[in-house]
Amino acid sequence: MSLVNEVNKWAREFGYRYLIIGETPSLVLIGEKHNREDHISAQSDLVRRLRPEGVLHEIAGVHEYNPNEKEWKLIKGVRIDRVDLEFHKNEDPQKDFQALADEIGFYIKGIDLSLTELDLLGIKSQVSRAGIESRERRMADRIIESYQQATKPLIAIVGKYHAKLKSTLNKTLSDNSIDYIIATKPD
Repeated sequence: MSLVNEVNKWAREFGYRYLIIGETPSLVLIGEKHNREDHISAQSDLVRRLRPEGVLHEIAGVHEYNPNEKEWKLIKGVRIDRVDLEFHKNEDPQKDFQALADEIGFYIKGIDLSLTELDLLGIKSQVSRAGIESRERRMADRIIESYQQATKPLIAIVGKYHAKLKSTLNKTLSDNSIDYIIATKPD
């Protein structure tokens, strides 16, 4: 069954709207409200249906999970300091998908900037215009890198704000000829 058909069935079942960008999508970009059980449940269902190569997740930040090693690691080359460690000390990078990753065999990769990286860019707030644009450029770079290496579908999960059609993230994906589906749940 095709990715578009599976997303169509899933979207109807869970009340999502979707938009197809390009001819042959192999990436689903989901705009979510963070940490909502109904969103996580719907995302988990789509993961089970698609059995993706990877789940790229904003909330996983600067961490990645390899189900073969059963271990979370910092992504190579990411700059962090104790501010980042304090900020994330009580957080499991993306525990909601870890059991699924172990079961199905997909990797999880964070796609956001660290607080240290934002600071090095001279950005003091994650939610300022400059902060959002910088973070969305990082998200796009990580998605594109994974997309170019993928042999199976990918799922990328970001905050609903980042999934807007006019976002820096979507503009960058489109400018790089990425074929994908944007899926969001109406409020």
